[in-house]
Amino acid sequence: NALDTFAVSVALDWVMILCGMAAIYVKQRSTDFTHQGAAPIKCVGCSNTHAIVWVLFSIATLFFVALLYRLIFIGERSTLELDKKLAYRRLLLFVMITWTGFPVLWFFSDKGFALIASDWEVLLYVVLDVVAKVGFAVHLLYESRSLRLKKALAYQEDVAKVNVRTDSAPEDGAASLSSGRQSALTSSSSKQRKQARKERLTQQAKQLEKVGYD
Repeated sequence: NALDTFAVSVALDWVMILCGMAAIYVKQRSTDFTHQGAAPIKCVGCSNTHAIVWVLFSIATLFFVALLYRLIFIGERSTLELDKKLAYRRLLLFVMITWTGFPVLWFFSDKGFALIASDWEVLLYVVLDVVAKVGFAVHLLYESRSLRLKKALAYQEDVAKVNVRTDSAPEDGAASLSSGRQSALTSSSSKQRKQARKERLTQQAKQLEKVGYD
């Protein structure tokens, strides 16, 4: 169900984040010990620090891939309308692109292969945070507004069709009847049928209006 799906996705996200934080902590602990100046402080486990950091990074990456796969699986298995499913795919693509920037930046930072300076690392992390969070919120609002506009246009088209049907309703149904039955119908019964038809069409218009407001 929806609650289980949400719980599993959150769990994958938290494990990914915690593994990344643990890798940073191990790397920073090793750096703090090796920069104590002339003090003969022994760094316990520093010889294995590099391997531990990359193991934690690999675990975090695996959970990241699992989370993205689950988000894709949820979207494809959902019973959403076509417009909503397309909007979900566009949001998911935005998330995949922006979130992928974090492990890539970590890979090139001093925690990984140290190919970029620490100052640039901090700046790029700030930019990624802004793009990933604020950008996602803006994109979500845009998609929500687009869906509301499409729903309103569809509602207006349905109401217009009902109005056309109401305006083009025949004055009576006598033209389609045989001449013998036409002579048996009175003007009062014709008006009653016309009124009943208009009432049905009016009821349909009210139902469509209610759907449009919802």
